[in-house]
Amino acid sequence: MQFPDVCQKRLPRICSDHFPIMLDCGGIQGRRRPFKFENMWLKTDGFVELIRQWWSSYQLEDTPSNVLAGKLKFLKKDLKTWNEQVFGNVAL
Repeated sequence: MQFPDVCQKRLPRICSDHFPIMLDCGGIQGRRRPFKFENMWLKTDGFVELIRQWWSSYQLEDTPSNVLAGKLKFLKKDLKTWNEQVFGNVAL
């Protein structure tokens, strides 16, 4: 079975000659907290220069939009790591 959490149900016809179909996909899975830029980072000495260093270190070759998306993905990872090292877990 390829999708074990999916359940298809035929509902009763109410005002149409078609049967409505309901798909139950097993509920919404818990998602990770979305990335948020913290203003407190801007008050940290050397933060802007750190961003410049990281950004220029990402060497990608692709279309401009894919290069931007890739650099943002790498920057997000570096910012999360740096945030935990400097500020600890502030998401409590």
